[in-house]
Amino acid sequence: MIKPGLMSWAMAAFCLLGVIGLNGLVFNAARGIGDDRTFFLLLGPPFIILFAYAGYVIAWTRVRVNGTHVELRGIQGWTVFEWTDIKSVQTHWILGTRLHTQNTSPLPFWPYGYGAAEVRNLFIEAEKPYELT
Repeated sequence: MIKPGLMSWAMAAFCLLGVIGLNGLVFNAARGIGDDRTFFLLLGPPFIILFAYAGYVIAWTRVRVNGTHVELRGIQGWTVFEWTDIKSVQTHWILGTRLHTQNTSPLPFWPYGYGAAEVRNLFIEAEKPYELT
């Protein structure tokens, strides 16, 4: 299992602060307070979504791997995938690292932290592509 380190938790806290701070700035801009109203009204909501997604991936998603299956924790809890269902692990330029399976859409997870090398080695042993850029 990959467990996030201190830097990962710091990044997740930064994302949470970004969501809270941007919500306040957008709220103030909607009320007509401040000189940068247009900037925060137009760019605030997309950045809030981006910060929220990044915080979710860093703080919540986990992956556990053993010789028989891969477990991934997401919004719906732990999901178990057999090795035959796994296609690959690939990095998307904005959506991050995602687990590609046969029957589901790509599922995000945070591949950095304690235990990452063991997880990568198990993917390589199972002859599944594990591409991190």
